[in-house]
Amino acid sequence: MKKSMTNVDVLAWITETAERLVGARIVNIYMPRSDLYVFKIRLRDGEVTNLVIEPGRRIHLSSIHVRGTGEVPGKLRNLRSLIRNCIIECVEQLDLERVIIFKIKCGNVEYRMIAELLPRGILCILDQDKRIIFTSEALSMKDRDIRPGIVYKPPPSIDILNTSLDELVKLAMKGKDIVRGLVRGWGLPGEVSEEVLARANIDKKRKPDEISLMEYQKILNALKSLLNEVRYSREYYGLLKDGKLVYFYPFKPSIVIDGDLIRYDSFNKLLDEYFTQIEAELRKEIIATEISKDIKRLESTIKALEFSISELSKELEILKTKEAIFSEKFIEVDEVLNCVRSTIKSKGWDYVSECRGVTKFYKDKGIVIVKVDDTELELDVTKTTVENYNSYRSRISDIMRSIKKAEEQLKEFRSKIEELRRASEVKIETEVSKAMRRREWYERFHWLITSSGFLVIGGRNAEQNEAIIRRYLRPQDILLHAEIHGASAVVIKAEGREVDDKSLKEAAVLAAAYSKAWRLGLGAVDVFWVRGDQVSLSPPAGEYLPHGAFMVYGKKNFIRNVPLQIAIGIEFTERGPRVIVGPEELVASRTNLYAVLVPGELEPRKVAEIIIEKFISKAEDRASIVKSIDIDEITERIPGRSRILKLDC
Repeated sequence: MKKSMTNVDVLAWITETAERLVGARIVNIYMPRSDLYVFKIRLRDGEVTNLVIEPGRRIHLSSIHVRGTGEVPGKLRNLRSLIRNCIIECVEQLDLERVIIFKIKCGNVEYRMIAELLPRGILCILDQDKRIIFTSEALSMKDRDIRPGIVYKPPPSIDILNTSLDELVKLAMKGKDIVRGLVRGWGLPGEVSEEVLARANIDKKRKPDEISLMEYQKILNALKSLLNEVRYSREYYGLLKDGKLVYFYPFKPSIVIDGDLIRYDSFNKLLDEYFTQIEAELRKEIIATEISKDIKRLESTIKALEFSISELSKELEILKTKEAIFSEKFIEVDEVLNCVRSTIKSKGWDYVSECRGVTKFYKDKGIVIVKVDDTELELDVTKTTVENYNSYRSRISDIMRSIKKAEEQLKEFRSKIEELRRASEVKIETEVSKAMRRREWYERFHWLITSSGFLVIGGRNAEQNEAIIRRYLRPQDILLHAEIHGASAVVIKAEGREVDDKSLKEAAVLAAAYSKAWRLGLGAVDVFWVRGDQVSLSPPAGEYLPHGAFMVYGKKNFIRNVPLQIAIGIEFTERGPRVIVGPEELVASRTNLYAVLVPGELEPRKVAEIIIEKFISKAEDRASIVKSIDIDEITERIPGRSRILKLDC
């Protein structure tokens, strides 16, 4: 599989994406892991998307839904303080290298952000003097250093297109064969080298010194032709094998050994799908590794406990034997102990061995060792015979308790290991669902799909209201609006079809709910609708339209007393789970995990917490997938303070 983008991939990405990023605002920055940066950006047309940069590997736009982890490392905090809310003014590739330069303006201050996709790649921010003020990693390399405070020096490179043919021939001699000569000498990716040689009709196994000057010219011409194709043809291909993307190309390859080529109209989409797939596998590995470490720690503890139990059991058997001998020979032991005490008192410790059975003694501890029936008993001369006997019984009880406690811990740790193994499967499924979770373009708005299949979108604020009318409203579309100041501009995308009454009523529920009427706690509100050609963002001469407002010309059609009631649920699709809203009948037809809300007193987040907990408890085998839903996705779909009228799962 292809692990990282090549310089030609970067060229394709820049060609497709650079202009689109001009004027984009960096809304926020996240780090899902230590070497992955996700820039939430708002494009000029109002669309919000993610710019994903993984130094050393990839750069692309992504529709994957990303939220912060709650933890903000110092590195991320520094990056946010520098460029959050700044504007991207220009994006360009450094020569034909895997280096992307962003010119960023923050008020009156200009920065450059450098993203290197080379091995040991970095992400860094330069000030106006090109000094490094932030770097993802400090590096010291043979040809340059990367660290804060010094002037940024780009990696050494070869400008192939502006190098003489004679010099290119010399560079190609670095390889054992011509294909490796192009890789090592010209700095071309392996796939590009093979493609160029195939197009020039030159065997890739030939030695560089066997190639004529004319043939080298053919190779160079083939390379120029390929680069022009990448710039202007914009045909992108993914290699599919066993239903999985295993490679990607910014051109149509001449030779494909194994798999099926699938054409993509967007390189960003291809990159997003490809690397999302890799990211999901990486998350699996990370989780599996973390859980494996936890299991190994527990297994190590279990081994220690098992050893401890074994040793305690051996000691217990010895003590039980001694206690039995002590009990059986109590009178004999008592006589010996009395002899020892008397001898110590009359003659001293040096003579205690004269007492029958005494084999050793420890004056400093007050201990004598007495041998009875080939068993040695330890006796404390400061205690009576009964007290010594009870000491054995007490030690036996203590060891039995220790063994029982250790066995309970053993059972607990073994149970934890089983729980971890089960949890790992759930956690992997949850994390993969998060990794694969893509938002459709319309999910940045309020939205629903009617029972007749019409897409309905509504603005979340005045800015989105204006963007929807300006960009998405067509003459035959339907615009709905609650008959109250302060409401979502809701559009039914007709797409050449006649909108039926049921779809109108379903869309009216959206228009009513996402209006000031909900915040006022009303029970119902009137909603009007008009055709797209009746709507204008231009005010009459001499008048002014506030931001987000619009003019309606001609007759308004009304849907009276639309109830302020909305259902919210989790729908399971091929692309993953997603939050849906709409009339109860519509939502219930698509999921059995939903709640019905009306205006009330509970804060949206509290409502979201209650219903997601209920959804998880009732989702059974899909619980892990429901857990992958970010609670903010639910919160942002709740119109305002609410009461849960029904929680049907």
